[in-house]
Amino acid sequence: MKFSIDKSVLDGIVEKLSRVLSGNSTIPILNGVKIVAKEAKNGSALEFTASNGIESITVYEEISAAGRNDVHIEHYGAVVLPKVSLKVLHKLKKGVILFKVNDDNTQILVSQKKTELSFAIENAEEYPSFEPTIAPQGRFRISYKLFEEIVEKTAFSASKSDTRPLLQGINLKLQMLNEDISYKAVCTDTRRLSEFVSHTPLNEEAISITIPALSMVQALKSFDKTKDIGIFTYPNTVIFMNNNVMLFCRLIEGAYPETAKLIPQSDSNTLLVKLSKNELIDTLELLKAMKTTGTNDGKTDAVINVSDNVLTLESRSVGGSVSKLHQEISLTSPVHTEMKLAFTVEYVLDALRTICTETVCLELFGPLKPILIQNVYAENTSTLGNATQLVLPIRTY
Repeated sequence: MKFSIDKSVLDGIVEKLSRVLSGNSTIPILNGVKIVAKEAKNGSALEFTASNGIESITVYEEISAAGRNDVHIEHYGAVVLPKVSLKVLHKLKKGVILFKVNDDNTQILVSQKKTELSFAIENAEEYPSFEPTIAPQGRFRISYKLFEEIVEKTAFSASKSDTRPLLQGINLKLQMLNEDISYKAVCTDTRRLSEFVSHTPLNEEAISITIPALSMVQALKSFDKTKDIGIFTYPNTVIFMNNNVMLFCRLIEGAYPETAKLIPQSDSNTLLVKLSKNELIDTLELLKAMKTTGTNDGKTDAVINVSDNVLTLESRSVGGSVSKLHQEISLTSPVHTEMKLAFTVEYVLDALRTICTETVCLELFGPLKPILIQNVYAENTSTLGNATQLVLPIRTY
């Protein structure tokens, strides 16, 4: 096996592989990167694969028959290179790097100008294959922008606790209807919920999968923003394809909780509070900085009081704290009903950061019912979907 690659191309590949390379796998060979130089449909290809056992990323660099200046293959072959070698190679200077496996296939020799390095290699045949052997259950294609919206509007609500692995994922329902994709993405840690749904409703034939939220975030960072994303679903795996990157991810097993009933429906007693998003964020950031009191997990508590067309935010003082904050925010639409409830500042802040309009709407249903946070769009505004953020209140007694 012998090939050369420009350092800028290699750095770009390693950056895409970086997340799955960050930890140590219990399977020794997965602590390396599989490199394959092979014949391809329209020429040849250089293939880099890294895995942590749960997700795997493969990056392809195709070389047409006409050739490339930044990647060249002289002899085909496959090796597993230790990941520590990539940190060393990152220290090399700009320019072409030559890789050549020695005659007894025990080391790979790396050279660049006057620098020569060698690294022990492992047998590529022992590296596990992650490609499914059956046809996919579903095939979908979405734009990068839509994929980005789904991830950014839901992933932050995933549970951080290993005791409930199902809630560490985003439940994604997908369906093709008349060549248009319909979807519903839901994520909750039981204290808040994020939902992003298409304008076209799903039916009972939609495919439902739960994908680790961290894997979705990683995919977002690894993909080309200018290219669409192919999604292929299997019984235990989902594959994302984007340009020259393929991400294999193991699905989270189990039936995701039914969340539709958690979102309350508006009625005559519902309070619709519309106000400036930025003014609300600034006040909450101030409350967070004071951090006079909070829950056991380090979060900050505060109280909303709506009265006389003004929303008042106050720090929730417990145990004789002398640090207090009282801030009034004028509403953009009249409200004639009073309501008071307590909430977790950090959860509302996370939800507000997904709001893309200057005005935000808080739907208040009562002191012990969820707060709904939504965009306030101008008429005829075109959107990719409908986003809803829900935050549970705090009992104050």
